Amino acid sequence: MPISNRLDVDGSTIGYDTWGEGETTLALLHAFPLSRGQWRAQGEALAHALALRVVAPDLRGCGESSVRSESGAEPITMERMAQDILALLDALDARRVVLGGLSMGGYATLAALRLAPDRFAGVILADTRATADTEQGRAGREATAAFVVEQGPGALFDRDAPKLLSNRVTTRHPEIVSQARALAAGNQAEGLAAQARGMALRPDSIALLPQIHRPALIVVGDQDAITPVSDARVLFERIPHATLSIIEDAGHLSNLEQPQAFTDAVASYLREKIGVAART
Repeated sequence: MPISNRLDVDGSTIGYDTWGEGETTLALLHAFPLSRGQWRAQGEALAHALALRVVAPDLRGCGESSVRSESGAEPITMERMAQDILALLDALDARRVVLGGLSMGGYATLAALRLAPDRFAGVILADTRATADTEQGRAGREATAAFVVEQGPGALFDRDAPKLLSNRVTTRHPEIVSQARALAAGNQAEGLAAQARGMALRPDSIALLPQIHRPALIVVGDQDAITPVSDARVLFERIPHATLSIIEDAGHLSNLEQPQAFTDAVASYLREKIGVAART
């Protein structure tokens, strides 16, 4: 079971879970429109198998983390999320950190690399992309923000489930759909709307990729309809020390659809590229 905590950062609250302990900290950032519970399976399994501390925070606007700062500013940018994560890692005295994120969590990971390029021993980018939104994509984010405010987080998940999850899961595994929907429905509409608008503002990160000189793991579901394998290959080809893992029979939320395969890919990377030892 995780240890759940809260931290105050600049007048705001960050909720987070931790598993295990070790010299290396693996921080995992969740997707939109979910929350930190997305990482429960990986947190438990990785901390059990490896000499590692796993940390999974609610990104600002989700779960137990504040929607607004003291200034009340919106939208919630990826840089603001990255600042929160850096403050959390400092508060935890995490000195050797591997930072990973899936989808929106990947955008926040790239933002953290821009802010503190020497802070991390490794990076995991799952089901995400480095390019900024197109004009059409930004319009879609605004439509999403309006929709969630009017209809609510549960309705937003229902609308987007066919894109977030593979057809195999939506038709044959209602338990996975229910798990993901519960995470989304537990959020506040205001927070998700602010995040959607923040994603629309994120800069293009293509130029950043060749500057990432730490070992990187790129993960993607082979049926990802939002950030397909082609997006993952851009990351893999432009980051100098990258490994690509394609998860079979998985959509955008690959760690929920194929938790064992996802965990195995991360564990192998941590052992072989980062040097994390087995837990004894």
